[in-house]
Amino acid sequence: MEIRGLGIINIKEIFGSRAILEETPIDLVIRLKKWSKKMEIDRLGLKFPEDFELAGLRIPQLHIPVAPGRNIATLIEVACRVFVLRKKGYQAAQDIIRRLDKKLARKNEKSS
Repeated sequence: MEIRGLGIINIKEIFGSRAILEETPIDLVIRLKKWSKKMEIDRLGLKFPEDFELAGLRIPQLHIPVAPGRNIATLIEVACRVFVLRKKGYQAAQDIIRRLDKKLARKNEKSS
């Protein structure tokens, strides 16, 4: 593997043979995009961008805007965890909307 600034590295020698897989499925594509003020961003996370096509397969993808000073490793880890939760049917934005609707309904019942 090549890492800019470090050159060619041997992952097996650095992390051990358990870090190497012969084959593994790809479940998610994450595209890192340079952040700009003009960029249109889904701030609530209600929709995924178009699937990515790889070797005839369609793979879900996320676009993450990045800027200097952001911890990209943490962003990617959180994106993966969010993706796993979405696959299980949980979406934080939908959960917040549901809870707000519930509280508003209770408040309206009390004022009626």
